[in-house]
Amino acid sequence: MLTKALSKLCVSVLTLACILLCTWAQAADSPYGLCSDSSVTQSSQKVIPIDPNIPAEFTANQAKRDENGIAILEGTVHMTRGTQKVDAEKLEYDENNKHVTASGNVRAEDQQLIIKSQEAELNLETDYAKSNDASYFYKPLHASGKAKSIERKSADFVRFENTTYSTCEEDD
Repeated sequence: MLTKALSKLCVSVLTLACILLCTWAQAADSPYGLCSDSSVTQSSQKVIPIDPNIPAEFTANQAKRDENGIAILEGTVHMTRGTQKVDAEKLEYDENNKHVTASGNVRAEDQQLIIKSQEAELNLETDYAKSNDASYFYKPLHASGKAKSIERKSADFVRFENTTYSTCEEDD
């Protein structure tokens, strides 16, 4: 009886070992760990800084500008500046301090990061950016998740608060 129990235990242990080895081998072949390969390719780790003197270009269904240099754009709003892009339903741009406030289905993208939220603020001079209750996709590591707050203090430093992290596809 004891021999039969030990035999079953050995088979179970060997089966588990085979499963773990196969999983490890698949993970070693995948650039994204235990997740299946993706059609998304890894982007370059090298970030080319954006010259703060590059002007931002805006398009929208409606636009108005007041005497204080504040432009309000509404409808399908697109902002592009070098490799930075922001899409939103509404965008306010203060020309004096190069501050952008975007709201409504905001999608902000640069060379490495895509952020989706209902609101975002950016400073085009300092590269500061902040979004609350956002989802993100970090291109170099094929990483995504959600965060209560995402704050980029510089091109080299992004702070995520109360976040999730995965290298799997969103539906995996």
